[in-house]
Amino acid sequence: MPTPWIATRPITCEIGYDEGNVGNDEFYAKIDEAHPGLLHIGHDVPFSTWMGPVEMHGLIESDFFEPDEILQRIEDLRRHVTRLRESGAREIAPYLCTMLCCGNPDTRAGWWRLLDRWEDYAHFGLGGKPDTDPADWNQAPKHPFPDDDTHFAYEPSIGHPAWRRFLLTCADLVAQCGYDGTFLDVNAYAGTLEEDRQAFAAYLRERYTSDRMGDLFGFATDADVRFGEEPGSLLLAETYRFRAVMMGRLFAEIRDAGRVHNPDFWVYPNNTPLCTVEAYYSRRNVGHQLGYLHESCRYLMFEDMQQPGRFGADRIWDHILHYRYALAHGARSTVLPYHANDDAGITLANAECAANGGAMYVQPGYNRREKVRFWTGWFDDHAALYDGMRSAHDVGVLYFADEMFWESREHIDAVFRVRQALSDRHILYDFIVEPNFTDEALASFSVVIVPLVSHLSDDQIAVLQRYVDADGALLIVGECGTHDELGTEREASSSGLVRGERVATAANLDDLVPRRAPESFDL
Repeated sequence: MPTPWIATRPITCEIGYDEGNVGNDEFYAKIDEAHPGLLHIGHDVPFSTWMGPVEMHGLIESDFFEPDEILQRIEDLRRHVTRLRESGAREIAPYLCTMLCCGNPDTRAGWWRLLDRWEDYAHFGLGGKPDTDPADWNQAPKHPFPDDDTHFAYEPSIGHPAWRRFLLTCADLVAQCGYDGTFLDVNAYAGTLEEDRQAFAAYLRERYTSDRMGDLFGFATDADVRFGEEPGSLLLAETYRFRAVMMGRLFAEIRDAGRVHNPDFWVYPNNTPLCTVEAYYSRRNVGHQLGYLHESCRYLMFEDMQQPGRFGADRIWDHILHYRYALAHGARSTVLPYHANDDAGITLANAECAANGGAMYVQPGYNRREKVRFWTGWFDDHAALYDGMRSAHDVGVLYFADEMFWESREHIDAVFRVRQALSDRHILYDFIVEPNFTDEALASFSVVIVPLVSHLSDDQIAVLQRYVDADGALLIVGECGTHDELGTEREASSSGLVRGERVATAANLDDLVPRRAPESFDL
């Protein structure tokens, strides 16, 4: 994995999905005023993942392109990208969606209009016409669009080969237009198609021998493999982990499809909100675990609503957790708080990003363009403060997001509370995540906090013991290491897992971090 806790120069970002921007001089003038580091635009692509070869107008209204018009569309978009670069945008990415298509199979609207004329568009990389209907590829029931009964939203599983092939085609066409990368939305994988089950069987074979498959799960052959359902079971934990791994592999495939035309093509997925425990924990089952997917991505978005600033007399709403969680993985995070759209909010959001070594704060709309330009220049002028600099920290906090796979919300709640307490007291800290849990990583901390981490392997316990033996100070909060990495319960109590004079234990987090009501992350 990339080296954790290493800063990079922040960049600015403008996001907006307005229509009618291709060839629009007024739009290019706006970009010239802002000079964003990243311009994140909408549906200006040859093939929309939602609807096929269309120009989008709103969510479902669209103009359908004939095959020869697609060729002209690609040329128009190439000129568009060139104009945007000339206007000051350094990187440009349009919108694609990994798990959403819309239309109506009865009226042949939307995606089904493409399906009926598949052969006319096959030469754009679509391959052979699917032999099953897209209405049967889904991981959730269809649902209507608001105030519209002519189109429905479908959620195709990324495990279905025809849908996956279509996503790769869309990315290939985006790269042909000259874009630097593509934003990926609706990345929530919960497929249970037969294709998904077969992929899960292959995934388990990568992790376990045949004998272990039988011993642990009772699976004699791949045909016996099923998804887990029992809370706290190894099979359910592996089901959740499988989805995160598959998301990472999909991101890598989409990236590589674009690199056929652009050697540095990248992907930028919308990952998960992080402002509240509930928003984060509720997505444990759809593949949002950063540790399994970030290495194939240039940037990762955390999409929230709340702008940084004071929340009540003694509460601060911030995005420190967002930036430092990504930094621990060596990943570049972007934070989109929709309500930070006034001068003070924009300034504070950029300053917060700058203070945490993050990638960028995402400015919605094209308002306050002079602010975007100011921060672009400031980051350029102060690049030496960031590039290659290591985060200064005294305290390390174990943030093992895999605990969610075991349905352990207590750990996530503890991480949010400990993080808030450290921030409130201006104590320098960083997260220690599973991929960077090593002797070398722990040695950089004066104190390491282990907050309600139920599942620890023998090797991980040994790392903690070596840290203490090397004069590190360890604080164990609550019952930790009660189970190993396979979910097997240990006989020893957590107080006996690691020994030494520099080991302290606290039975209850409330004794160290008293609960306040309300905490913003509990809302």
